[in-house]
Amino acid sequence: MKTFFIISILLLSYRLTAQEDVLPAKVEEAFYSKYNKVSGLEWNIENNMYILEYYRGGILFTSIYDKNGIWIETAEVIADTDIPFILQQYLKTDYPSAGISYSEKVETNDQKFFFRVNLEDSNGIIIVRSDLDGQNIQVLSP
Repeated sequence: MKTFFIISILLLSYRLTAQEDVLPAKVEEAFYSKYNKVSGLEWNIENNMYILEYYRGGILFTSIYDKNGIWIETAEVIADTDIPFILQQYLKTDYPSAGISYSEKVETNDQKFFFRVNLEDSNGIIIVRSDLDGQNIQVLSP
């Protein structure tokens, strides 16, 4: 009886793990049709969206797809020095005690590009977004 119980737990555990380890075919096909030369692909699910992290040319990217394989956005991690000067000045003035966790250049499925900067200070995480010129700055809720 004890052996049966242990085997049942192991099989259930394997089944649950296997379900979580398989990227849905629609998402996988959409991803590889857009990005065919990637390495280190890892993924997870957040709010019914598939978050795929991978490297292209040694640079870290994150792409988001819905369950139907519809591409939502791709973010390229960039150096803080690649943030537009106007946005850098805004961050220094409005968030002097915040440190930059990471910065991204983002492309969305409606062909828009923008910068997204993730800051952290004693109050928590702050996400700031701007257009490619550093203008039209918005503070987003995490």
